Amino acid sequence: MEGNLLEYTQRLLKSYGLKPSNKLSQYFIVDVHAIRRIVELADPARDDVVLEIGCGTGNLTRFIAEKAGKVIGVEIDKRLLNVLRNELSCYENVELLNKDALQLEFPSNCIIVSNVPYHISSRLVLKTVEAEFKKAVLTFQHDFAKRLYGKPGTKEYGRLTLNVGLKSLVQPCEILGKKAFYPPASVNSQIILLTPRKPMLNKEEERVFKKVIEVAFKHRNKLLKNSFSLHIKEISRVTGMSKGEILGRLASENLLDKRPFELDLNQYVDLTKKLVNL
Repeated sequence: MEGNLLEYTQRLLKSYGLKPSNKLSQYFIVDVHAIRRIVELADPARDDVVLEIGCGTGNLTRFIAEKAGKVIGVEIDKRLLNVLRNELSCYENVELLNKDALQLEFPSNCIIVSNVPYHISSRLVLKTVEAEFKKAVLTFQHDFAKRLYGKPGTKEYGRLTLNVGLKSLVQPCEILGKKAFYPPASVNSQIILLTPRKPMLNKEEERVFKKVIEVAFKHRNKLLKNSFSLHIKEISRVTGMSKGEILGRLASENLLDKRPFELDLNQYVDLTKKLVNL
């Protein structure tokens, strides 16, 4: 199989009378070097459970199963589930589920691996960082991946960057060319390594944080003080404070004279704590 994974995948799909689904954003990874790098980053041990989301034709699953104690493979496409059950039957440590990963409760302390379908990229990465996971190795379209590690002042930096960064350390890894996939992708992709970070906020503070950045980035080019004034009722509802109390706490904050994309994660955390703690 390793000799030419592209030809193997094409033959496999043809033998089952299948074609990749555009609706499900199906692009099967066929670059062995990329697969080996993903497995290297995941680095599963014999006592690890790996959750693979979107197994496709099982190209990556096989490599993971060789190292992990257990692989839970999630595949929403029933057609492919039949392929996987047949082709992976020799791996006793692989459990296959025909489920929507967005509706699935992730196993605690698992390693998450996925070549993420484009149409669920935002929802899946946000679900991932809320889970109790060990690490996650996720492959996204490159333009989307840049939004996960964008720096303040760049066009990629925004709510997604901050929501993911609050819960995880984001490490950008290899960029994969279009031909790393079958069918060839329309754009390049990038592997991202996520590792959980020490909590920066408690649950109540996180709720306020999410509202603060939501309000802030509704008006990306306005000063924060103007955005807050426009949406003071929303902030009041989530903090339980009156308009006067909110403005009083933030009156001395020079941060409010900046635009949303100019503040980094730590500054948003500080701003949030001003709205929660006495």
